[in-house]
Amino acid sequence: MLKTVIWAIAPLFLVACVTAPAPVRTGAPIDIGAGADGTGTASNLPTAPPPAGSFIPDERIKICTGLRVQNAPVNDRNGYVLDYDRLVVARDQIVLAPVPLNGGCISSGFGQRNGRLHKGVDISAPRGTWVYAAAPGIVLEAGWGGGYGNYVLVDHGLGLVTRYAHLDTFAEGLDVGSELGFGWPLGQVGNTSSRKVGVHLHFEVLTGNYNNPKKAFGMQGNDPFAFPVYQTPPVS
Repeated sequence: MLKTVIWAIAPLFLVACVTAPAPVRTGAPIDIGAGADGTGTASNLPTAPPPAGSFIPDERIKICTGLRVQNAPVNDRNGYVLDYDRLVVARDQIVLAPVPLNGGCISSGFGQRNGRLHKGVDISAPRGTWVYAAAPGIVLEAGWGGGYGNYVLVDHGLGLVTRYAHLDTFAEGLDVGSELGFGWPLGQVGNTSSRKVGVHLHFEVLTGNYNNPKKAFGMQGNDPFAFPVYQTPPVS
C-alpha cells in the first residue's frame, strides 16, 4: 500500500504549469465512503493518481519574527523549526507535505489558543502565494466557510483530510470532486474570513470519519509537525 503513495515524492522534480486565479466555486460536501472508523480508503479516490504538480516543499521553515507566535514549534536560536522535514508520513502510509506552500513562516502553531483548540497551523506568506495539495486526493468541499473564508477540503483516503483556509482565490478548474496529484495548485494565500485576520494560510490535517453529523468539524485535528519524517526507501 505504501508504494501507492510513494509516487508523491518523484513529482517534486517534475515541471507543471500553475493555473490562473478563478472565481469562487462552491459545492456541497460529498460522501467519501470511508468505513465507520474512518480508516477505509475513500471509494471515490482515483485508482491511478493524477500527475503531480511542480511544487517542491521548502527544506526549512521559520517562526515569524515581529509577531507574538502562540504554540510555536520547537525552534533553534535562528527561529528555524527543529526536526522539520519537507515530507512526513501520516496514517502510516500517506506521504504529506506539512507546509503546502513556499516562502512562508509559522505565525501560530497547533494547540490551545485563547481558550480553544487551534486545530491547524497558520503560515504567513505574501498575498497571492500559491497553496498546493499536501498529498494526492480528491476535493470534498470548496467554497466560502465563514471564519475559514475561501477554503478547500481534500480527502486523501485512509481517514485523512486536509483543509486550506483564508484563500484569496481558487485555482482555475478546481471544484468538488476534482482529482488532485501531489503539489497541484489549490489557490492563493489571502485573508478572506468573516473575521478580521491577517494574510496567511490556515492549514489543518484531520483524521477520523468524515461521515459524521459534523463532517470535517467532527474529525480530530493533528499537528503536521508531529508526524514521522518520511524516509526515502533504500535503492535496491
